[in-house]
Amino acid sequence: MDDQTARVVFLDEFFGPANSLNIDPHAIAFADPSHNFLKELIRDIVDGAPWPWLLPRRTGQQQQPTWYAVTFDYADFRRLGAELLAVAGDPYSDFTPEPASLNIADKVEAAIAQLGPDRRVYRFAPLPGYTAALRAGLERLHSAWAHRPQRSWVRIRPLGRILRDFELALTGRHHQHAVEALAEIERNRQLTASNLLFLRFRLVATFETTQNATNFPDLATLIAIRRPRAVTVALQRLMFDAYLVVDNQALPVDQAIERFKIEVSQRYGALFTVLSPTDDPSAARLQMLAASTAEIPNEGYAEDVLSRPWSLEVSAWLQAVWARRRQEPQPQRTALQVYQLGDLDAAFTAALTDAPGLVRTKIVVITAVSIGTQDAAIAAVEAFDTLPEDEQADLLNDALVRLALHELRGRTRFLPGNWTEWFQRLEGDPNRETIELLDEALAGWQATVLDSDQAVRALSDLFLATRGPAQMTLVADAVPRALAYSQRSGASGARLAPLHNALLAVLTYESDLTATDLGAISDLASTVLNTGMETAQYKQLLLDLLDVWTRVKSWRRCDWAADILDAALASPAPDPVSRDAFVIELYSQLTAYADRVSEAQRVLLRLLGREASQPIEVWHAKFDDNAEDPPSEAPTLDGLAIGIYTLDEGAAAKARSWILEIAPSAKVVLNHEHDASERLTAMVRGSDIVVIGWATAKHAATNHIRDIRRGGTIVAMAEGRGATGLLRAVMSAVI
Repeated sequence: MDDQTARVVFLDEFFGPANSLNIDPHAIAFADPSHNFLKELIRDIVDGAPWPWLLPRRTGQQQQPTWYAVTFDYADFRRLGAELLAVAGDPYSDFTPEPASLNIADKVEAAIAQLGPDRRVYRFAPLPGYTAALRAGLERLHSAWAHRPQRSWVRIRPLGRILRDFELALTGRHHQHAVEALAEIERNRQLTASNLLFLRFRLVATFETTQNATNFPDLATLIAIRRPRAVTVALQRLMFDAYLVVDNQALPVDQAIERFKIEVSQRYGALFTVLSPTDDPSAARLQMLAASTAEIPNEGYAEDVLSRPWSLEVSAWLQAVWARRRQEPQPQRTALQVYQLGDLDAAFTAALTDAPGLVRTKIVVITAVSIGTQDAAIAAVEAFDTLPEDEQADLLNDALVRLALHELRGRTRFLPGNWTEWFQRLEGDPNRETIELLDEALAGWQATVLDSDQAVRALSDLFLATRGPAQMTLVADAVPRALAYSQRSGASGARLAPLHNALLAVLTYESDLTATDLGAISDLASTVLNTGMETAQYKQLLLDLLDVWTRVKSWRRCDWAADILDAALASPAPDPVSRDAFVIELYSQLTAYADRVSEAQRVLLRLLGREASQPIEVWHAKFDDNAEDPPSEAPTLDGLAIGIYTLDEGAAAKARSWILEIAPSAKVVLNHEHDASERLTAMVRGSDIVVIGWATAKHAATNHIRDIRRGGTIVAMAEGRGATGLLRAVMSAVI
């Protein structure tokens, strides 16, 4: 149910038979004028007013009401306590600024308890003779809340910093962080409408099913306008998956060609006016279909794509498509005729072979802008510069040519051809344009260069070099781009370990760490710990992680600390003594928040404590089941059928053992397959809850799970890596 519906249900339960005030919270007006204040309090809840909730109740024949004050934020709760102490303290009521312990056997208090783990409650009743005075004080306080100006100031973060969070969230599959970063950009109005459209689509393409992504509301607009290369590749990947994949397998070549001609080319032709080689196998296969079925087959594109190191399956598919290209003799056409047919790649190639002239140069310049590569920009500028001055002047009278040349000259001067050139540009003139150029250039770089240890070390050294503050900010902004680039390479985690270590070091030394940064640090730490490290590196990493915790420690960061503990405990330890010291120090600091964490967090921290080789009694005293007054929102997993899909088999096995420890009657099934197998189907259809380890999940399997789940099955996405994320997702699904 949505938030407003949940609030209405709460009011029905709060003012049920256990509350002898005997009123209908949905009545337009109350017969008793003394209840007008109560009507205002009810309206606050229904409308979602941004101040605390105040509600009275009576029990049986009791004449004096009991008041409840509810907030959902700890800072607001402390401020509310000070305000209530002023208007409801001695001698008016028995109020004390201590959170109320709710009795869930009482239906009114049970309704409050069901508001969730973040709710915080004060409970107080008037002292004899002060009922009216207390009510008057609460009315004044409520009036002050309603008339007090709401905080309207917010810290406007630099756009580059928010975009870094967005890119990190996409790369690490942290959905909530990506949503929050995009909302912040929209709220601050820091980007144009078209650039916001690009970000919204990338969010949908990363996290939604293929079906949902093809129903993107502004898809037609997105295809019609000029787009960044990365967005075009995402669109092409989506169209391949939507039209040319059946049962998670690419169609046979002959069927794919026919369906492409009938359903894709005619509907989405604007995606293929320019073909830019890419490392993405789905986009490359769709582009190859366009290249082979074009009026003039694109020989240059095909040669580039076929020379790339694909898997055997993809390589065979691409070669089979190109072998079926149009074989009939093609009529000779001029560059202008090809341009008029809409094939910009072929028009550019044909124009370069023509004799110099106004028409030829205009075609080269205009098509080069759409092609978007530095080589095309250089060729276009050279074509213009070789014209006589009078012909140059004639061309510059055309506004379209003039704007195109301005853009192309910028590309010839600045667009880097590799990471080394980009870092050289960074040293010379660090500004926001440096990252924009990186985004533009990256799509054209072949990530397969990282298939050698030497190339990985060279890139790692570039990130670790000492630089000034301005440069280091931009280096940190480049981290998510480097992560995405390394993922495209297909290199093993062991080979990429030096780069991951370098990127982790850049993030851990950031002064202003966000939740997205912490998520990326956790993911990278888990990755590098599992690939194996030298003892000195290992000890330094543990010290860096403790330093990060010291800078961000808060009860709100307990989930992050739990993920780090899980990564340290689950990975090989080159130095077990340092690992044990790290675990003891971090865990002992977490006990300071034992009274602030939710029951789900309490369970998770208790389980982690038992994983350690040197358990400490204080852990069990703080997080044990037998602690006095356990929270009422304890998750119940007993009797549930739970399916876990992740490619991290170790994390899944640990999550299963934890679930069975806290819920012995639960049934837990694991699946680690890459596609829509019969076993995956059986697991999903037989589960009450299916948890997907998003960081390692294959897109095809994720789509399949969402498509075939039965009506009552909850699909929960576990953000981050490790068993802690999986168990947290399971417990969140039942709270």
